[in-house]
Amino acid sequence: MKRWLLFISAACAASAGSFDPIQVDGGLIAGTPSPYWSYGIRVFRGVPYAAPPVGNLRWRSPQPVVPWQGVKEADGYSPVCMQAPTAKDSNGWMDGLTPVSEDCLYLNVWALGGHGGSRPVLVWIHGGAFVLGSGSQTLYDGATLARRGDVVVVTVNYRLGALGFLRLRDRFGERLPATGNEGLLDQVAALEWVRDEIGAFGGDADNVTIFGESAGAMSCATLLGVPRARGLFHRAILQSGAANYLWPRETASRLADRMLADLAVRSPEELRAAAPARLLAAQRRLFMDLVLGEHHVLGTLSPTGQRVAGAVFLGLSLARRRFGGVVSPLSRGLVDLLRRRARRRSAPPAPEMAALRALRTRGLPFQPVIDGDVVPRDPLAAIRDGEARGVPLLIGTNLDEARLFAPLDPEATTLDEAELVARCAEAIPGGTDAARRAVAVYREARAARGERVEPGDLWFAIESDRTMRQPAMRLAALQAAHQPETYAYLFTWPSPAMGGLFGSCHALELPFLFGTLGHPLIRPFTGKGPEAQALAGRIQDAWIAFARTGRPGHAGIGDWPPFDAAQRRTMILDRHCRVEAAPREAERRFWD
Repeated sequence: MKRWLLFISAACAASAGSFDPIQVDGGLIAGTPSPYWSYGIRVFRGVPYAAPPVGNLRWRSPQPVVPWQGVKEADGYSPVCMQAPTAKDSNGWMDGLTPVSEDCLYLNVWALGGHGGSRPVLVWIHGGAFVLGSGSQTLYDGATLARRGDVVVVTVNYRLGALGFLRLRDRFGERLPATGNEGLLDQVAALEWVRDEIGAFGGDADNVTIFGESAGAMSCATLLGVPRARGLFHRAILQSGAANYLWPRETASRLADRMLADLAVRSPEELRAAAPARLLAAQRRLFMDLVLGEHHVLGTLSPTGQRVAGAVFLGLSLARRRFGGVVSPLSRGLVDLLRRRARRRSAPPAPEMAALRALRTRGLPFQPVIDGDVVPRDPLAAIRDGEARGVPLLIGTNLDEARLFAPLDPEATTLDEAELVARCAEAIPGGTDAARRAVAVYREARAARGERVEPGDLWFAIESDRTMRQPAMRLAALQAAHQPETYAYLFTWPSPAMGGLFGSCHALELPFLFGTLGHPLIRPFTGKGPEAQALAGRIQDAWIAFARTGRPGHAGIGDWPPFDAAQRRTMILDRHCRVEAAPREAERRFWD
């Protein structure tokens, strides 16, 4: 009873107003108490770390914070960086992506009360294919980690899409010298803010861990090779992303030229004056053209039509799993119908776009650029040569990464053997011979483990490894050669949604890490119950232990040995966490 009375008394006192203001670059800010379930955490939302990148600062590197007068109430999230609109509260994963604005360079801080710079700091860089997402998504609430581990959690926004990753210097020179890495420079500016200011929040600026997922992990991997970021972080956690999504400068310039042609602009002045909605529309066209192609079955549908078609194909896929091949004619008939529609409605591709289609399996339309300046060379080469030797690394992926994108790939449910080989030949270096070898290796290995081996299942397994698992393990091996505190994981907990259709898909680990399993729109996708909560606790404690000591092992998970290229010891994160030497080695050897 006494404990509850103290809790209620403290909560009432906290609710009466904000915490004492804190001095940061630009002025005073006042945080707010977190919700009652994580009482004791101060939350500072919408803290500026750079000037608004608007007007003449559009496509410029981040500039110093604009000072303010009085006390800024950091009690509400800032707008998120420009991206395609998402219906508010549409689902638990996207909750927190409205409103949007070019004025978006803000961060959020969760910290226990009290001053003194002694707590480990974790800086979260969100994912979203470099075109969507924000640090304010409900999915990334930092309260659980901050409370459970007595750490400071920071989540950041950074410019996305064309505003963050469009190289314009080769077209406009010094009149608009965008490197194509402005979004990456935003991340560096946020880390500089953490270095200079986090002590006032109880954080240790000499113990900063960057962590991110998908495009956020790709950003973290790139930052390992960015000289300007050196010394701004001391450990790195890469979840489902590595240093394999960067463009050479020439390719980035070609993609920029294509977007400029679509916009029909010829000067920096016209481009700076272009309305954000116009830029987003051109950005979406380039993204859809490059990623999907002109004859993709969803390519000519509206965003709503794409979601509906994706849901229908997911339903058919589930029915096929339950009722077998009897559903296949219906799936294939619908694919053929949409293909014919796409061919009728698609305009002939512009010659320059046709030439860019070869890039479809090599990267994303908007991603960091090896520009010779911000990113001087391939980060993998820098890691190979030991430039990140001082940074302990925790890196891993999910077993069925590519299955998250099944709604965008309805044709995968109807693949036959010849179509599977053709797809693999387009994606895998070595053409048809390499594609046939990949299919044979994956079919044999999966069959030996009792896993599904239909063409669609093989495609998703191969794509998961091609795009995520194998690049991550290559990076781990390169870093382990210089840094003994390198650790690997494989997350294999399956989603129960749609009868298990998604498997251990991309991003599924995030609610476990951030403790957001209880969100009513997230719970059906992740599953619930004591086993889910236990796994969440083990993951949280491992990430916290790594941020604190550089080693992720703890009492709840047991010994977690380092990764090396010889034994490839990897922690399997599932109902029963365990260490395996060289998991799925047959598939890995194919990529050597």
